[in-house]
Amino acid sequence: MKYALKPLAACMATLFGAASFNVWGAPPAAPPIQTQNQSPSGVQGGAPVATVPPVLATRPMTSVFPTQPNEFPGIPWGSFLVFPEVSLAATYDDNIYAERPYTAPRTYVTDDVVYTLSPSIALKSKWQQHALNFDAGGDLDRYRNHDSENVNDYWLGFDGRYDLSPTTNVFGGARHSRDHEDRSTPGSNIGQIKPTLYDHDEAHLGVAHAFGAFRLRLGGTYDRYDYKNGALASGLPTNNDYRDHNLNSLGVRLGYVLSPQYELFGQVATDNRRYDNLIPGQTFNRDSDGYRAAAGVKFTLQPQRLTGEAFAGVMGQNFDYSGFSDITKPYFGLLTVWKPTSLTTATLFIDRSLEETTVFSGPSYASSSTDTTYGFEVERHLTSRLSVNGRAAYTHSDFNDFARVDKIVDAGAGLRYYVMPNVYLGADLRIVDRASSDIAAQYSRNQMLVSVGYTPARNRDYAIIPEREAGAPEAPRAQGIYSGFYLGAQLGHGGLTTATWGPRGGGGSDTAGMGGFGASYALFGGWGTELADNWYLGVELDGGDSNANWKHRKIKNDAPTVFVDKDSNYGLSLRAGYLLDGGMLYGKFGKVRTDFHTYYTENQFSTGAYDRDQTLTGNRVGLGLEIPASRNLFVRTDYSVTRYGSYDVPYQSSGGGATTTETFKTGDAVFSLGLGWRFGGQRPLVATRPATELRGLYMGANLGHGTLGTRLTGTQYDSGVGPYDFTGDFARSGFTGGFFAGYGYTFNQIYVGLELEAEAANFGWEHERDTAGSGGRDFASEKRGGYGGSVRIGYVLPNGSLLYGRIGQVQTRFNTFYSRGAGTPVNQSDNFDGTRVGLGAEIPASRNTFVRMDYSYTRYNDPVTVSPQQPTADIMRFDNTENLARVGLGYRF
Repeated sequence: MKYALKPLAACMATLFGAASFNVWGAPPAAPPIQTQNQSPSGVQGGAPVATVPPVLATRPMTSVFPTQPNEFPGIPWGSFLVFPEVSLAATYDDNIYAERPYTAPRTYVTDDVVYTLSPSIALKSKWQQHALNFDAGGDLDRYRNHDSENVNDYWLGFDGRYDLSPTTNVFGGARHSRDHEDRSTPGSNIGQIKPTLYDHDEAHLGVAHAFGAFRLRLGGTYDRYDYKNGALASGLPTNNDYRDHNLNSLGVRLGYVLSPQYELFGQVATDNRRYDNLIPGQTFNRDSDGYRAAAGVKFTLQPQRLTGEAFAGVMGQNFDYSGFSDITKPYFGLLTVWKPTSLTTATLFIDRSLEETTVFSGPSYASSSTDTTYGFEVERHLTSRLSVNGRAAYTHSDFNDFARVDKIVDAGAGLRYYVMPNVYLGADLRIVDRASSDIAAQYSRNQMLVSVGYTPARNRDYAIIPEREAGAPEAPRAQGIYSGFYLGAQLGHGGLTTATWGPRGGGGSDTAGMGGFGASYALFGGWGTELADNWYLGVELDGGDSNANWKHRKIKNDAPTVFVDKDSNYGLSLRAGYLLDGGMLYGKFGKVRTDFHTYYTENQFSTGAYDRDQTLTGNRVGLGLEIPASRNLFVRTDYSVTRYGSYDVPYQSSGGGATTTETFKTGDAVFSLGLGWRFGGQRPLVATRPATELRGLYMGANLGHGTLGTRLTGTQYDSGVGPYDFTGDFARSGFTGGFFAGYGYTFNQIYVGLELEAEAANFGWEHERDTAGSGGRDFASEKRGGYGGSVRIGYVLPNGSLLYGRIGQVQTRFNTFYSRGAGTPVNQSDNFDGTRVGLGAEIPASRNTFVRMDYSYTRYNDPVTVSPQQPTADIMRFDNTENLARVGLGYRF
């Protein structure tokens, strides 16, 4: 869905003097690739700035946010402030066409790397009276492998106000932009070679007046959308002229200021939509007239540092075409910004809107969609240079006059680090999942972004304000806690995955994602030292053993029996960490040597089997938390991912007993819980914090990486002969994102709590067989979004960190695909319940914020059973399990 196409939003922004709920009520800004980027008018350095200030009032609303240094004061230029910025980003997108796999026109989703150059500049007047602002910018996308997706988006505009008196002003503005339609937009022409481009012209004009305690605003908006024609891969043109339309709106808002904390208001606006052309082959137009009416409250609560607006009412839309049903539905919205400390900002929003759409099937068209979005974003400044954020949104999209409902989860997290006062490095991970009653419309998408930016308007002397809450001083962090030599031991559990590919009889080929799970143990030792500005650098050796393995077998003479066992390993890693109030968050990179035992045979040639031990070298990256438990003792949670080089597996095969070579490429992902000891008798004491700080409500966002494993069992027929028993372990790793919220209570040092969670995911495994005749089989299992609840029981360490275990239930959506030869494939989506057990650790990052590392293992209760319609049908059972490691940022209320 495109949140730029909200005509009423501009009207409400005009009426309110700032961004309305329809503008704010959208998922947080995504990496700037294949998305409808909203024009950044009034936004500098990520901080929203009202471009149309409210009317000067005799009883103004009092700001609840504490005074603090301005991070983006701007560059003086005459009577204006200039805000230039330029960034260069590289984004890996694993599904650039926003498609469900195994659906025409592509078998697999398409990934690519996108390079985005984003220059922008804004001018803001600094006059005592009146205001005038200009802004311009662009997003230039270049795809590494799919240059047909390249786009050059840009915008330029202005807005301002003229003060007729201290209580009356006239305001207005205009903007032109060239944009493109995201491939995920419902009804978009995915068969078109290039994304659909369009021009958007918009303007607004209004007047505001204050008299006594009343506030009156009148205004109107005009929007014009001009869609450009394209072409299909066949060379035939596509006609998008039927989508060209105008939108206009008139509105009024009357408010009454009850006190410096509360203002009541009522508002009403029209919503008129006019199309230039008919839909090709149809005799009706899509014109409509509507309204939005609501009453609400604006609040500014200083003790809680909370400000926002909430409203509720009714919206209606009447369509000229008699085949479309007129719409009357509840209308509501919420935007609240909570700043509990000068370093933390939390934003919560709810939005409901009526969206244009081109979704159709045969003779049936959707008149529009009613979209309701719920979301939040949390940003935390860790230092003057480093900030992190987590965000999540859920959208329920109900299509009108059309049997389709979409449920979209959009979650992510990122960080920004200023290596120089005006130069930053950024990283962001975004997970999107759309579940739909139209199975072909389902898709999932991961985007991973790294960027570098130049912001000369940033304050070179910017420094965050230390938190000094009365009666609750922050406990100082002792120096030297993490320095010196150390030894320890750890237990782990994780996934082993192997990508296999090789030739098959009849000139075909076979590729698969195999894998399984297993436990491990290891010893570790190393040295490290604390550096300036809370940084840590060290080196570490480790060695251990594992019983992770996977197996594959089909009881048939010319079928294979295969297994891989992971055995002992040792490695060397560099570790870099950042010291928080309650522990150290670290990353590591190193080399690992691991022993594997590989067995591969074609059943009729057991003497020609490949049965060998080999030692492989892999690259390991990891992330972990280290928590001081006493002067010398520490607890560690660690998640490491290792990728090894490929190796050949020759075996005797059919066709005269010739030797055939299969290729294996293996990786693992292991979570470990460890206990260590730092040497040195003069080590500093660890600062203590009361366990009662962990009581109460909390919420946060997390990013995860896990392995989906499936035990596939059943019977198969080949050329009408069988059945042959089949057993195989399949697996693959991928990313997730989501949010969590809960409540906890402490009894001395014992912690008990209840937690709810929701996540979006987009990963799974597949097997593809390409062979002559009708015997080839393709099958896959993929994990999508889910939600659940669990009970957490833990122990609070003296420094306020929490070690906990969890047990609960989750419900997750799985896509299952199974195809045999030229028969009708099974392609289904199911929701399954699972039992989740896990453990984790939380460390305080400040008085109210915490960082979490969590590991869980989930076994899903109900298997997926498929039986493709064939004269002799296979009967296959998919038993799904997963492990999942997550790192999260949360806030306790």
